[in-house]
Amino acid sequence: MFFLKQTFNKAKSPLKYIISILLFSNILFSQNYSLKGQVWYSTLTGNDIPENDSHFESKLGTIATFSVFNKLNDDQLIDFEYAHIVDHVYSGRSMINLDTIKISVFKKNIKYNNRFGIPYRFWIRYSNEKLEARLGLQKITFGPTQVLRNLSWFDYIDVTDPTGQISGVRAFRLKWFPMNTISIWSWSILNELNNLSFGFRSEISHFSGEWAISYHNDEITRWGLDYRYDGYFGFWNEVSAISSSNLKQIIATLGLDYTLPISNGIYLMTEFMSIQQQRPIKSNQNYSAILAAIPFGMIHQLSIIKQISLNEKKSYNFLRWSSAYDNFSLNYIFSINPKRNEYLPVIVPSGLEGFGSTIKIMLIYNY
Repeated sequence: MFFLKQTFNKAKSPLKYIISILLFSNILFSQNYSLKGQVWYSTLTGNDIPENDSHFESKLGTIATFSVFNKLNDDQLIDFEYAHIVDHVYSGRSMINLDTIKISVFKKNIKYNNRFGIPYRFWIRYSNEKLEARLGLQKITFGPTQVLRNLSWFDYIDVTDPTGQISGVRAFRLKWFPMNTISIWSWSILNELNNLSFGFRSEISHFSGEWAISYHNDEITRWGLDYRYDGYFGFWNEVSAISSSNLKQIIATLGLDYTLPISNGIYLMTEFMSIQQQRPIKSNQNYSAILAAIPFGMIHQLSIIKQISLNEKKSYNFLRWSSAYDNFSLNYIFSINPKRNEYLPVIVPSGLEGFGSTIKIMLIYNY
């Protein structure tokens, strides 16, 4: 525990500098590297405009990823990845997501704004046939659900976002594969307050399906069970128990999917989630989701997602027509959601996206 915390925090000894230089030099001189990235631009308008805001909202962003790896021998690999994200949101001509960020570099506090972006991934990994160890800013995601994500403990996945961005955490994650049908994970995560938390996951592949159990403990204790079966149709289930001194919840999600054998195949999926809360207030919340994906040839696809809050009787509707080419895609996105005044007295964000009826055009270029 002490070693891991010191690894994440500021360097404190010349020996650490020497080890780091030797380690990264070994990777860099391997001459096996890649540089890839993604650039996106979108413009959006809708019918629920906050007072004094522009009728148009746009986004301009990029993720640049540098990767380098070195094969130590036939079955051992060490690799490193750094990705940097710049994501600007404009209301009219004014940037509305400009924040001041504080970082600590070699015991010096530095302030800068996010106009120049922030790290998106920053990790180093060692792997062989039985083991994978990764340290740094990385994604940790698991569970079979697609829309109503019960086990989204360390990530936020927005299925309506064509860029497919997934948030990361500062962590050390270890994967062990004792058999071809079994994998065991363990991790330690460093939060924004530099406090460590720990967890594990075990996955078993069986003819009856894919089974897994997960656990994580920080200020909140989380247990999770998930199962997926793939046959004539797909079926999955996630159940989690969350508890602390002032919170107790049991969340269950059921999902089902099937591909209709029509033309290139029409994919259909539905999920149902139930949240039973015992404290601080007894409540019962239910949600459902429906997803359909209809391809038209090799280039075009129509995607439809509908989410329903059954207790609040609110529905969230999303439709996307996407055209994907070799290096870029063009997306036309239409959504119909509740307006801001339907959430009162809850205070909601001031952006256009996610409120009322909106039309969005997004261009994505991959290199």
